[in-house]
Amino acid sequence: MANSGDELEADQATARKHFKIMQFVMECGLKLHLRSVTLATASILYHKFFQNCSLDEYDPYLIATAAIYLAGKVEEQHLKVRDVVNVCYRNAKTPDP
Repeated sequence: MANSGDELEADQATARKHFKIMQFVMECGLKLHLRSVTLATASILYHKFFQNCSLDEYDPYLIATAAIYLAGKVEEQHLKVRDVVNVCYRNAKTPDP
């Protein structure tokens, strides 16, 4: 029974991490003036990637940044790579209140 409690705590920690990354995606999307469909696509791309991979294998902020850029391409809301990288870098480096 103790094992299932540990698994539950690990699942909750993973869910909190994904939630924090989705907040990051939304903040970056607002600063980049993205449409809601583009943000939803970025969220889907991020979650689909991590269905097959672990958070320990890849940097989730890097994957989220790539998902934002790719979502812009998929939804034909063209973004400059420089703008996406600058906004995501600034948001990732700001401390939480």
